[in-house]
Amino acid sequence: FPVTILTSNGGGWASPVYGPNHAVNLAFDGVSGSTSSCWHSQLGSFPHLLGYDFGTPKTLNAILLDQGWPASGSFHATSVQVLASNDNATWVDLGTFNNLVFGRNTLTLSTPGTYRYWVLRALAGPTSYWIVQEVAANPDPFANTFYVKQGGSGLRDGSSWENAFANLEEAMRASLRWNDEIIMGTGTYQLNGKTIKVDGTR
Repeated sequence: FPVTILTSNGGGWASPVYGPNHAVNLAFDGVSGSTSSCWHSQLGSFPHLLGYDFGTPKTLNAILLDQGWPASGSFHATSVQVLASNDNATWVDLGTFNNLVFGRNTLTLSTPGTYRYWVLRALAGPTSYWIVQEVAANPDPFANTFYVKQGGSGLRDGSSWENAFANLEEAMRASLRWNDEIIMGTGTYQLNGKTIKVDGTR
């Protein structure tokens, strides 16, 4: 099964997509159940590939696959193989999962490992398309931490204390995933007209 992820700086990759409105990043954006937030394979035949380069090795115990065109009941894979690599050349087979269904599936890895590159290889399905609403994992490698302090600093993108957001509302808008973490420095903040005070002495 020759596989090469065509990204070197981190991010998603897939075999040909249906069109620009169904780009690969939509499979990893934290949104399920929306027809405007799905990755859509190009018409053809199985297998289809969907992968991610995390930039650094990540340990995944289970992969959460939400698949199929919302409200259609179809366009999903019934069999998916999980592959992983640290050099984007030599791949480890972590198992094939059969009898998968439309919607949410949990692919629990019997021998989880720590790898930089991860690929889902869809082997079969009821149609020639494979549509993925969302891919997540446990532990979640996509969860973000955002930093907030009064006045902000640096780039003010929330990526660190040195580049902290200036207010809580900015952090809430940037946070898209349910398990994102927001860390706030001591101070007084506003959120939806409410005053929130953080007392660092208690």
